[in-house]
Amino acid sequence: MAFDFVGEVDSLLQDIKSDWLDWLQCADLFYGRYVSYMFGHSPFDGRKARAVEFLGNAAAIAGHVPLLGREVPASPTTRMPSHKSRSDVWFDNGNQGYSFKVRQTRRDLNTPYLRLSLKYVMEDTRSLETGPRERSSSCLIAVARDETQYDICTAFAGHVDIACRIGPDDSPAFLFFKLKDQDV
Repeated sequence: MAFDFVGEVDSLLQDIKSDWLDWLQCADLFYGRYVSYMFGHSPFDGRKARAVEFLGNAAAIAGHVPLLGREVPASPTTRMPSHKSRSDVWFDNGNQGYSFKVRQTRRDLNTPYLRLSLKYVMEDTRSLETGPRERSSSCLIAVARDETQYDICTAFAGHVDIACRIGPDDSPAFLFFKLKDQDV
């Protein structure tokens, strides 16, 4: 397995990284089992729902309380029209709740495409309202299928708050996280 945090993490983000460590380690182990049972297919190939279910299951395996498609009511203090936003994955580790909007890459990887995909998922994440014990984050998922894509993903880690690599060495998935509010 290939689990590792990629790139430098700001010291202010170390607590979040620590909160996510067991979740991401379980995702790494779960990814390996998934690939072996599914004849080499990644849980991140295909529909976003499969990726969301995978991340939620990894949170449950890690001992967190996950919810998929959790509705987050709009705050009465916002100036936006009344609506509810929906996180793709939410979990609570006992101390903190985390909401995620998820987006997967769908084609050959390059830096402009990753930046554009991250921009889109960050726009979705802005709609999430959070409480005092909750943080929101964008999660962009990219599977590196060759050495060039691996290098592109490794370099892209410098454009996000937290990045990690999970899964088999021959086709690892990179999870790129950008927090909604960076005043950690």
